[in-house]
Amino acid sequence: MIDKIKAWWEINFNSKDYDPEQPVKLNYAFKENEPSKRKMRKRINTLEAENELLKETIKDELYKTFMEKLGEPQENARLKHELRMARKKIKAYKELILEESKNKKGKKK
Repeated sequence: MIDKIKAWWEINFNSKDYDPEQPVKLNYAFKENEPSKRKMRKRINTLEAENELLKETIKDELYKTFMEKLGEPQENARLKHELRMARKKIKAYKELILEESKNKKGKKK
């Protein structure tokens, strides 16, 4: 840090361009190539906000998918019941047709 202050002193006061009427460049000695803490904090806050938004989106999508999957067993059970009832009706209609055909054959004789 002392080296930076010495370099700053040399540039501002020991150079040929030194003019006491001009303001001194205070940032030179302390400025580093890193972004300022304020900029870093702002970037962190932005990334945290984006992260939260993505988490919420993922939760919503997973919830929708889960609810669809949860509804599938109920739908399958309903369809199985309908199929069972339809097969019973078909069986009953076949029996009716067989009885009618037997009755017609018996009347012809």
